[in-house]
Amino acid sequence: MKALKFSLLFFLFIIANNHVWSQTHELYLEQKNIVIDSMINTWCSHDMFNGGIVILQKGEIIYQRSTGYADFEKETPNTSSSYFNLASISKPFTAIAILQLENKKKLELTDKLIQYFPDFPYADVTISQLLSHTSGLPEADQFEKPFITSNPYEILSNQQIYNDLIKLDIQ
Repeated sequence: MKALKFSLLFFLFIIANNHVWSQTHELYLEQKNIVIDSMINTWCSHDMFNGGIVILQKGEIIYQRSTGYADFEKETPNTSSSYFNLASISKPFTAIAILQLENKKKLELTDKLIQYFPDFPYADVTISQLLSHTSGLPEADQFEKPFITSNPYEILSNQQIYNDLIKLDIQ
């Protein structure tokens, strides 16, 4: 009987503790969101931020916000589905992803790109060369400037650049 009382008290303690921890955790996330929101508001009020932000913690979204305009001329507000031309900001993320794949033995930096893209017309280009910008491929500006001039409100996709590279084939 004594063991049953102790077990019941211990069980109630665990439940109460989890409830308090859960409330503390929620309060902590709420405080975090208030600080992040304050920072974004400050940036926005000084025209230092326009776009979308998503912050994940352990795979769960803890903060998400879109602010400013996707199109300033039309005053179209940003949403979570707005598209942006990321340009060079995506290069470090791509490099990290590639190095993680190499670390997991899913690829090697010396692999030729045609191993993954069989129709790629530059047969000798390696992953390492792409990461270090030594592949000899034409500069992306060559494709971006004419596209942006003729399509100022559209985003040039990676697929469009890839298709243009295949058409160009200057080997």
